[in-house]
Amino acid sequence: MSESLTPAETRVLERIAQGSKSHEDTAAALGVKRSTVITHANSARAKLQATTTAHAVYIALKRGLIQ
Repeated sequence: MSESLTPAETRVLERIAQGSKSHEDTAAALGVKRSTVITHANSARAKLQATTTAHAVYIALKRGLIQ
């Protein structure tokens, strides 16, 4: 099984799942830089062995890692 997500990775994926339209929107909502959002999204994608960020959100939802 893959590693668990960090709280930051979880927040980023949850925000994307809630309909955030861009990295900029996610960054503004979370009060972080765009590059930070990209880093956390990429890390979560790798941990979940997802091919895209949308795929990572799907996997995280399916596994109950995010709501």
